[in-house]
Amino acid sequence: MSETGNRRGRIAAVFDIDGTLLPPPSLELRLVAHLALHGEIRVGAVLNWLRSLVPQVLRTSRGNAELSVRPRMLDANKTYLKGVRVGAVDEWIVREFAEVEFFSRALEIVDWHRRRGHAIVLISGTLAPLARAVRRLLAGGEEILICATDLESEEDAWTGRVNGNAICGPAKEEALRRLAAEHHFDLSRSYAYADSLKDRWLLGAVGHGIAVNAGPRLAQHARRRGWRLVNWNDRVCVPAIRNNEQNLNAENSGRVLAQKVSWK
Repeated sequence: MSETGNRRGRIAAVFDIDGTLLPPPSLELRLVAHLALHGEIRVGAVLNWLRSLVPQVLRTSRGNAELSVRPRMLDANKTYLKGVRVGAVDEWIVREFAEVEFFSRALEIVDWHRRRGHAIVLISGTLAPLARAVRRLLAGGEEILICATDLESEEDAWTGRVNGNAICGPAKEEALRRLAAEHHFDLSRSYAYADSLKDRWLLGAVGHGIAVNAGPRLAQHARRRGWRLVNWNDRVCVPAIRNNEQNLNAENSGRVLAQKVSWK
């Protein structure tokens, strides 16, 4: 019987994206910088976003919330993206993902899990179209599940409103548990890789939590919980697979990606 084929459920390998699979800066920050430079972000939307931060800062300063201010203000508040054309985002993705830099060790670990039949899952606070672009590079013809922050759109432009929940902090664990119930994952035998203290709920939801390039606070927390600490430094550029998917079967697609990355 295979490692994942018993009645306890399938093993999942869950990865954060920014800082875990990809080195900084984050994909969303790169996108926002591009949109701002090309006049795609409206000044009025940014001013409204800044005004909306004031009550959040005041509420946080009066309270004693465990979660930092940043996730609440930046991960969940996307009003500065109101009016951004979806087409402009798609165009940037095509250019940016022509060649993307990954941590080489991250790609090796993804491949290690895939060869053992583990389900590959991406759970990230980044914007959903960016997460889907990462999935396309990693898929190799195989299914990869994703859960990321989705934005509402009207008339082919973002409204600045999050569709559902922003996938940050405890919401990552909630997303994982929903996927586990739907796909019958055994979380007690599953793995999670993440680089931020905000991901501690996600790391704690599985039997094998791995803190990647952890800062002091996450490292301290990881040691208390018995999680592994790893440092990923070497990087490799992964070119997009430009072949038409209709002309390639899953086996060929996977082989092309493996050759591009040059596994060690």
